[in-house]
Amino acid sequence: MRRLLTGRAAPAIATAVATMLVAGGGYALAAGGGGKTVKTCVQPGSRTLYKAPCKSGDKKLTLGTKGPRGKQGKKGATGPAGPAGPTGPTGVVSFGSWAGPDNTIPVNSGYVFAGPTTTLTTTAGQSIMASSEAALESTGAAANVTICKAPASGTPVTFLDATAPGGAFSNVMVGTTRLTYAAEGTGSPGPGTWKIGECVDNTSTVNTIGPNDYTLGYAFVVNGSVAPGSTAAVAKTGTH
Repeated sequence: MRRLLTGRAAPAIATAVATMLVAGGGYALAAGGGGKTVKTCVQPGSRTLYKAPCKSGDKKLTLGTKGPRGKQGKKGATGPAGPAGPTGPTGVVSFGSWAGPDNTIPVNSGYVFAGPTTTLTTTAGQSIMASSEAALESTGAAANVTICKAPASGTPVTFLDATAPGGAFSNVMVGTTRLTYAAEGTGSPGPGTWKIGECVDNTSTVNTIGPNDYTLGYAFVVNGSVAPGSTAAVAKTGTH
């Protein structure tokens, strides 16, 4: 009996041989994948495979030590979603707006809201940013204009931006020609629920201001605190 193939054979060779024996067809088997090859022989009757040199009448085969690359497998199933990450340190948390008729602002008023307000809630480490405008008219009154906050109960009305000494405000003259007076502000009021809106301090001892037009604006809560002295913290700065 002729001897079987001896020596160490790579797994690719064994697979190729098994495929050939099951197929039972001819003996032409291409060497795939490149690299080294092995010379083998096969008996036509028993199909016994052995290492070359071949005996008379047996078929010669050249097998590759590395088979061709197989087809790509199917995509695996999607794994389960991981837990949600923590909330990031920045971004808008909530917002509000106001629009409505001006209030009458009496003489020596101190800071009072020029018109309607919005209500926002903040926690420690959060800030409020606001912008507004009010169309005002008077027979002549000096006034300070800024953005204010007040507790949900309504008093006291104080600067939203308290980073500048004495607060940040615009000092304006309100005359018989109706003009729009803008205000901006940013502040970190701390935990609480606040009324936010444009406010006016009528410093005149003679003439009231309004109510002749509308006040409108918006404010939003963000995560983070205002940096002292930054331009974001200071609205329009004037003098008393």
